[in-house]
Amino acid sequence: VEYSHGAQRGSTNTVKLGPIVQKETSGFGPYSMLHTLNLFVEAEIGPFSTNRVGFLPAWQSRVRLDPLFEPGFEVFGGIEDLHRAGRYNDQQYNVGPMFAGAYNFAPYGKIKYELGYLVGLTSATPRGAVRWLFEYEISF
Repeated sequence: VEYSHGAQRGSTNTVKLGPIVQKETSGFGPYSMLHTLNLFVEAEIGPFSTNRVGFLPAWQSRVRLDPLFEPGFEVFGGIEDLHRAGRYNDQQYNVGPMFAGAYNFAPYGKIKYELGYLVGLTSATPRGAVRWLFEYEISF
């Protein structure tokens, strides 16, 4: 569950809800694979909200070669309003290669990263996009 509060006057607040399913399987030779599936539903709430309920599916699979380098691919989708989903070509879908990794600075935390290039599959989706994530985790 995620709650986002709009900071500007007149902006909407949103609630995102859904499962994150992750499974490690055998892969290529001695290397396993990590598969992650997100199935999120998002709704606006509050005084400036609409009745829009969106669906945001995502899939990522990567080969666990080394903790510092795990290549794979990912797919992202987006239906802005399930009540008026429209044609497939009006929805947003991206697919592309990615790689991820993590370095453990125990006991000082962990640095994680993901970098990918996504290609649009429909006319409503940008032709290409770079997606990146950089994260520092520390336990308290």
